[in-house]
Amino acid sequence: MAKKKKSASKPKGDGLYKGIGADLAKASRQANRALDLGPLSTVDASRSNETQNILNQLRAISDPNSASYAGRRSDEMTNFMGRLQDLTQGYDSQEMNALRSENRREMEKGFQTGTQALQRGQSVARTGSTQRGAQLLNLAKAYGEQSAAAENDLFVKGAQEKRRAIDEYGRVLNQNETNEYSRGTDALSRYSDTLRGADSDQFGRQKFNAGQEAASRALKQGGTMGILAIGESRRNAKEQNNLIRQGYSSNERIAGINASAAQRNAELQALLDRYASGGQ
Repeated sequence: MAKKKKSASKPKGDGLYKGIGADLAKASRQANRALDLGPLSTVDASRSNETQNILNQLRAISDPNSASYAGRRSDEMTNFMGRLQDLTQGYDSQEMNALRSENRREMEKGFQTGTQALQRGQSVARTGSTQRGAQLLNLAKAYGEQSAAAENDLFVKGAQEKRRAIDEYGRVLNQNETNEYSRGTDALSRYSDTLRGADSDQFGRQKFNAGQEAASRALKQGGTMGILAIGESRRNAKEQNNLIRQGYSSNERIAGINASAAQRNAELQALLDRYASGGQ
């Protein structure tokens, strides 16, 4: 007896395709196995100890609060500037007394020599006592004037030495501060340039790793989609045959498959969106 043909009715899409999430997971596993070439090569994106040590040293010599600041004045220069500053006060009392004593010895020696010469001349000329006294008085007066002039010269010399010391102190101070500023700014510039280069290099390596990760993910996603597409094609062919065996007309088969495909595509798109965004 011939098998009774089922009454033609539009096949339902519900239930035709179940487990879309499981199919996607299976396709993903197959793609991972097929493309299991290991992770794409990456580089160490962290900053090396050598680079960090160099940055620490450069930061220290560029920091005015650091003991190793490049613009810091050395102890030797500080002591030297202190001695120069002392000289700007002019001769101290000990130096002035020493100069006075030297002047006095020279004048006394000259007065003695003059007195002896005067006495010899008076003896030869048989100068009278009154005239001798007058001549000795004049000699003593000249000595006193010479002594006053020497004291004035000493004052002028002290003032000149003070001015010379002030000028020298200012010149050395200005030159030293200029050098200190230059050393400090050069150190800061070296630190800034080195830090900028280190940051740029580190960012480049991080960017490279991110690109490798994205390429690996895209490769596996592409493989997953390809395998899933093959499965979908086979599933559609199988469903077509099932509907033919069940006696559905061509239009009914097309309508059923389209309804099922629309539902499955909606479910698939939702899963793909989640998969592409890194979700599970």
